Amino acid sequence: MIDLGPIDEPADFGRPFAPLWGRVRLRIPRPLFELMQADLSRPHPFAAERVGFLSVATGTSDDDLLVLAAEYHTIPDEHYVESRGAGARIGSQAIRATMQRIYDSGRGVFHVHMHEHHGIPGFSPTDSREQPRLVASFRAANKSIPHGMLLLSRDQANAWVWAPREVEPVVPNSISIVGYPMSLIAPQDDGFVNRLRTKVRETEALPRYVRQTFLGRDAQKIIERTRIGVVGLGGGGSHVVQQLAHIGFKQFRLFDGDKVDDSNLNRLVGATAADVELKTLKTDIAQRVIRSIAPGADVRAFSDRWQSNPGALRSADVVVGCVDSFAERRELEVACRRYLIAYVDIGMDINEVQGEAPRMGGQVILSLPDTMCFFCMGFLNDARLAKEAALYGAAGGRPQVIWPNGILGSTAVGVIMDLITGWAGQPRRPIYLSYDGNANTLVPHVRLKYLDTTACEHYVGTRVGDPTFRHIE
Repeated sequence: MIDLGPIDEPADFGRPFAPLWGRVRLRIPRPLFELMQADLSRPHPFAAERVGFLSVATGTSDDDLLVLAAEYHTIPDEHYVESRGAGARIGSQAIRATMQRIYDSGRGVFHVHMHEHHGIPGFSPTDSREQPRLVASFRAANKSIPHGMLLLSRDQANAWVWAPREVEPVVPNSISIVGYPMSLIAPQDDGFVNRLRTKVRETEALPRYVRQTFLGRDAQKIIERTRIGVVGLGGGGSHVVQQLAHIGFKQFRLFDGDKVDDSNLNRLVGATAADVELKTLKTDIAQRVIRSIAPGADVRAFSDRWQSNPGALRSADVVVGCVDSFAERRELEVACRRYLIAYVDIGMDINEVQGEAPRMGGQVILSLPDTMCFFCMGFLNDARLAKEAALYGAAGGRPQVIWPNGILGSTAVGVIMDLITGWAGQPRRPIYLSYDGNANTLVPHVRLKYLDTTACEHYVGTRVGDPTFRHIE
């Protein structure tokens, strides 16, 4: 596609890749994914296809190199060069502009193009021969950050990634299109590719889940590869982990620094009177519940604040926040936005009003990158954060009971299931559900009726990944 002439990098890019330097997860916000699709679908006066460039940031986690899509750069029509030997050929202006962008931003660049079909796309022999030569020039500009080539289809993606200091490319073990619906693509998993292309009766191999096959033919594989982070394992969080284990989730990252006391037994699923005597950690109870249902689950628990283990949180595909304070909700949302993670928040409170029955309320909110945040939806604001101590726990000691935690936890699980499988076929819409425990109702918050946009005004989509520092002379 692009002729750069002789280069000093190895030229045999068509052979099998070297062993994976590290596990690579590529994450792309759905609005950005669809922006790339729309641009690459536009006809060109003479080129058979379009190409573009994607700037990426990096993130660190306990297990993986996170490659986080930040900004897409279209190529002007006049920067294409007529050629009979390739679907698209671009001139030196576009390449020089991209090289300058690498120098200026310190971010990696992926060459992007699209094949007009569904399913996981495969790189053509021309792609495999020509594009790595272009990537080599990007790496010459900065080898300390990942660069690569990204191929889109109508609904999925594939990629080769050159990790820092590595000569050979790797295929990501995960490509996530983060949004509604959420796509969790595993290009390395040939079995999954085959299942997408052939009819397989999953019920024959997975009899335990035969009654939930309505979620989709490949739903169980998607469930098993989805990594869930749960912050807070008391009332709501204990319901969430139990239900996710029953559904078939196998990867958990759990965070809670508390031990069980007698006041927890009115709502904490899995806790026993013996746990009170032993002062058992809530993380240990959650692990016990999960492994009693799924003995082989990958469960990593941290009996500390999640801020002390940020790499573990960043490795999750979906995070469920079951925390008490508005300030911690804000911190969780910021972290999830920065690392392109879907975040589901649940919470409840009971307030006493003079002369009236206590008022029980709560919420379930889905926060996705490049869509409305908690501030956009009006759930958080500066005044509420400032008055948090007065607003929360007005009935004393943060009153909690099991049934609203169960309702909210179950609803959060339902949001996650529709998010990753799309089984309900719901139109794309913001999710902010308001719970009235006195009336036993859970409905979309009335505030959603008056929001005239789904774009976020508070978090800039390009501000993703680990913070970087530049020396200024």
